[in-house]
Amino acid sequence: MELSTNTLFLCLALALTNGAPVNHDAAVDDASLPDRCDGIGFDAITPDENGTTFFFRGSHLWKGYRGPAQLSNESFQQLDDIHNIGHVDAAFRMHNIKHEGDTSHVFLPG
Repeated sequence: MELSTNTLFLCLALALTNGAPVNHDAAVDDASLPDRCDGIGFDAITPDENGTTFFFRGSHLWKGYRGPAQLSNESFQQLDDIHNIGHVDAAFRMHNIKHEGDTSHVFLPG
């Protein structure tokens, strides 16, 4: 009786510890993507109109404070369309005083 009770508790413990979903994003483990914690700085940092901060380093960027890196031109296609640059060395958001909701992102290559 004691052996079956111990076995039951062991199975219950294993089921509870392995039953919880794992919050794991496979894209985060992609070795080809840079890690935001490698190095000591970024090439440029700027917010968008919604307050989301973009961190630029090389040809990649990070949206906000979580998540994997992605190519800069995936979020800002004008980097390829207009400027044909692969990376951003400086960026800022410019407000138009005359038109309240009108803002522009300006990207400067190195």
